[in-house]
Amino acid sequence: MWIVAKIKNNNAEIFKKEFLKKFSDEKVVFYEPKFICTTYFKGKKILKKKSLLENYMFCKHETFKKINLNSLKFTKGLSFFLDGCVYSQESINNFINNCRSHEDNSGFIQNSFFKIIVDTKGKFISGPFKNLVFNIIKKNNNNLKISIGKFFFTVSDKIKYIYRPV
Repeated sequence: MWIVAKIKNNNAEIFKKEFLKKFSDEKVVFYEPKFICTTYFKGKKILKKKSLLENYMFCKHETFKKINLNSLKFTKGLSFFLDGCVYSQESINNFINNCRSHEDNSGFIQNSFFKIIVDTKGKFISGPFKNLVFNIIKKNNNNLKISIGKFFFTVSDKIKYIYRPV
C-alpha cells in the first residue's frame, strides 16, 4: 500500500534513513518524482534536480494496511502523512505509473509529462525564457509550437527547459 508523506524542508534523506530503521526488512519503496531544471548564472548553465511534488514523497510497504500510521508520525524529518491514502490507492498507482512512463534513463521526468497538462498557456520556470508566459498554438508528438508576444517558437520535448500551466 502507498502512503503520501510530507517531508520537512531538506530532510528527505534523513526521513528515508529513519523510516527504514523502523522497518528492518527494508522492503520499503520510496518514490519521489524529480526533474532537471536548467538555470543560468553569470552566463554559466547550471542543472538543478528538483522534486516534482516539492516536499511530498510516496512510501510503499505491505504492512501499511495493518499498522496505525500514528505510530510513525514522530519519524525524524516527517511533517505528516496525508489522510485518505487507503481509499486513493488506484489514483496514486495511476499517478506513479504516469510519472514513470515519462522518465528518462536516469529516472528524471521529461518535458512530455508537462506537455500533457499544459493546454492553452504556459510559463517557463527554467532556462533563458524563465518567467515568460507563452501561448500554445499547436501540440505535436515531440514538440510544442508556441508564441511569445509576436515571436513564434518550436519547443522540443528533448530540451531541459521546464514549463508549467498558467
